[in-house]
Amino acid sequence: MKYKVEKTHATGVALSAIRQRITECNDAARAFAKANGWSLAVTSTLNVGGGISGIGFDEKPAKYKEVHAVGKSKFYYPYASNKPLCKELDALPVVSVFDYNKVIDWDGFLSRYGLTCGGDYWLLDIPGNKLPKATGLVEITSVEYGQLKTPLPA
Repeated sequence: MKYKVEKTHATGVALSAIRQRITECNDAARAFAKANGWSLAVTSTLNVGGGISGIGFDEKPAKYKEVHAVGKSKFYYPYASNKPLCKELDALPVVSVFDYNKVIDWDGFLSRYGLTCGGDYWLLDIPGNKLPKATGLVEITSVEYGQLKTPLPA
């Protein structure tokens, strides 16, 4: 289902705030990866933004375990015995899928909903037929959604 909410509405303000937090968390993860010389890193599927749960290397480094693979890319995470690095990785800020869902007062498990900025409004693309409880959401057609949609700024 597709929805539109004005940025000035309380729900729109909350969506703007969560989008800002996602950007800040992603920036922190990128900066940490760059500082450690890592060109490829991934986050958990339970995170919408930030965190590092896997680091891409061509070959498995000593004292790391393989945690994820996508095609030919393999991702590793340090063993718990590497306490200093694990502590730094665990301290990276994240926006969890649960934090993300609270913004629209979603009471079920929803991994992610589409969020697009459209000038003075936010557009939401929520899978399925269950209605979010947040106020200010106006249901729109798929055609209207497509006409209003613009990419989120990076």
